[in-house]
Amino acid sequence: MNAAAHIDYENAINVEEEQLVLGAILTNNDAAAITRSMLKPEYFAERLHRDIYAVAVRLIDAGDLASPITLRAHFEPGVMVGEITLSQYLARLVSQSPGVFNAKAYAKGVLQAWQRRQLVDLALEMAERARLASVDASPETLAGELGERIIDIVNSGVDAKKSRQYGDILLSAMQAAQDRRNDDRGLIRWFLPELDDVIGPVRPGNLTGFMSDSGGGKTSLSAMQCRFAAEAGIPTGFFSIEITEEEAAMQMAAQRIGVSMGEIDAFDLLRPKQDALMTERETGQSLPLVIESFDRADLAEIGSRVAMLKKRMGLKFVMIDHAKLIELPGRGGDNFAERVNGLYRGLKAIAKNTGVGIVVLIQRNNDWKGRKNPRPIPSDAYGGGGVKQSLDAFFSLYRPETLWAEKMESEASADERARLAALIEQTRGYAWVINHKQRRGVPFMQKRIRFEASFTRFSSDRVVSSEIEQELPF
Repeated sequence: MNAAAHIDYENAINVEEEQLVLGAILTNNDAAAITRSMLKPEYFAERLHRDIYAVAVRLIDAGDLASPITLRAHFEPGVMVGEITLSQYLARLVSQSPGVFNAKAYAKGVLQAWQRRQLVDLALEMAERARLASVDASPETLAGELGERIIDIVNSGVDAKKSRQYGDILLSAMQAAQDRRNDDRGLIRWFLPELDDVIGPVRPGNLTGFMSDSGGGKTSLSAMQCRFAAEAGIPTGFFSIEITEEEAAMQMAAQRIGVSMGEIDAFDLLRPKQDALMTERETGQSLPLVIESFDRADLAEIGSRVAMLKKRMGLKFVMIDHAKLIELPGRGGDNFAERVNGLYRGLKAIAKNTGVGIVVLIQRNNDWKGRKNPRPIPSDAYGGGGVKQSLDAFFSLYRPETLWAEKMESEASADERARLAALIEQTRGYAWVINHKQRRGVPFMQKRIRFEASFTRFSSDRVVSSEIEQELPF
């Protein structure tokens, strides 16, 4: 296969993304509804890919099935693609397809590669016209024509994308809802019922923000959730920016078998616990769970890892620990809050384009220290309250015991110290999950859960407390 050999387009040709678009369509014809609004056959660099796409879309529009078998009849017999037959090539496109969730992202890549090739051709054409133009030719006229044609190229794929009718969109949404009702495996449920009640399951393609104080238990809860999701058969990734892969794995194991991290680190375990640890290791070999560490984390690297794992293992769920350690987009002189919001918007785009449910851990700032009540509010988030707009769901994990203890250290008044000591005892061993944003939930809903400090793990409080007892009194 040879694409436009008269010019070396270098990075303006992406054969792999063209293959992934075609594979998605042949795997699930519904992908054509996404790609046809962005792509025309001529946007593909490879002539064979143009022909495959054109035939597939024509079949689907006629109400017929587009598959490797049905496409063969529309091509001359004996067509070879390198050293393999066309039938083998079409089958390979399907076998290597990551699925329909990625179709939009790959279609966008094909579109943008075509746009770059068009810009290269236009630049060469205009350079030649300007060089050969008569002395009477107006530079303004040439420049104006150039500008109009650039706008046409850049806007390709935009108008059609906006033209999906309301009824078509509603039908697609209804089908998705029906599919979830019949089979809720697309929803990622939490390991505690209180979390499901407060924030609801993580949905494919959504970005959830999870805020807590430093030392409040974000990483511990995340480790338990990743282990739980993987055990439920959900391909899961724990993106550990703060701690090493080994530390994250040990924490998950310690929580699972009920030992402290100190015992794990020293490997000071009684025989039953050693046996339990080895059993957990054997179980872990078969779990669809990966732990990814980062030397340098930015949106491009995170997006690349998500796409790679989506293709390799069918990734559906990711927890990122944590937002403050991700390099911000933009320049250092730009507005800080806008750069942080750009970070969350970028993560949301990764979730949406890949269909992966992403939960990003958010460090809470120290604004609570200036308030009498340390209960978290949205503006405590890294980047301020505006980040709420970039999240599909947003909740806090609140362990007031540690915050009262911190306040007590700097308190001089004996009466106030006594009040704080009482609050510490009242909240010892408990945490609260508080909803700040959930499109399908009750705003500001909260539930109490239990925290075992020695094992850094959380458990349900539902079996021992009534709903009234669970209400947060401060």
